[in-house]
Amino acid sequence: MLKRYTVLCHDGLHSNPYPEEPSADNQADTLEGARALFRRWLRDSGNDYTRAEGYGQPFADIVYTASWDGTSYGDVTGGDGVERLERGPRGGIVRNSF
Repeated sequence: MLKRYTVLCHDGLHSNPYPEEPSADNQADTLEGARALFRRWLRDSGNDYTRAEGYGQPFADIVYTASWDGTSYGDVTGGDGVERLERGPRGGIVRNSF
């Protein structure tokens, strides 16, 4: 069963040109659930550490699952995304609207 949001996690160090399709591992019913999924991913993937100046921080784009067309979620940063989460400089999560 598809949930409302899909969370697209990125390590911030490498480009990720192909978005992951919706799966049981990257979906949440609520924005709070999506934020918790990102926190879990940071810990489980080993990306929960402070990086040196000049290196990208891990981030996640929260998108509507219904936007998936088999290739993409639309123009995520141009208005089709819900919000971007980024690991903050002191370990917290910074939320940014698109």
